[in-house]
Amino acid sequence: FKVAENAFCVYFFLELLVRFGAFRNKRDCFRDFWFTFDLFILCVMIFETWVLVLLMWLSVWDPNDGGHGASLFRLARLLRLCRIAKVTKVVLAMPELVVLVRGLIVGCRAATSSLTFIGVIVYVFAVIFRQLARDTALEAKFF
Repeated sequence: FKVAENAFCVYFFLELLVRFGAFRNKRDCFRDFWFTFDLFILCVMIFETWVLVLLMWLSVWDPNDGGHGASLFRLARLLRLCRIAKVTKVVLAMPELVVLVRGLIVGCRAATSSLTFIGVIVYVFAVIFRQLARDTALEAKFF
């Protein structure tokens, strides 16, 4: 899990670096709402992924002390939810993605219903087979 989290942090950092390099006038990046929003999310991600881990590793701060440090750690976890807003940006940019996700949800409902029905049928036939195998050679061999 930590490897994937660090990989995503590096990826988003490189993505933001490329987007920053695309601006002709570097000050214009702060006028772009999505760039500043992504910068905020990246700063929270870097703080949580690297800075907090470094502080714990150096034993400067203990998240289990039950005091102020634990509340800071909880706040950092709450800020992690801001990353979900990045998904909102993608969904707003591609409404076709919403249609695909809704189709997957409907398909999952149908598949779950079918699997439940098959499970009930297997269970009923297993009980019937167990009752029919009583006092036979099958019972001695398999049960």
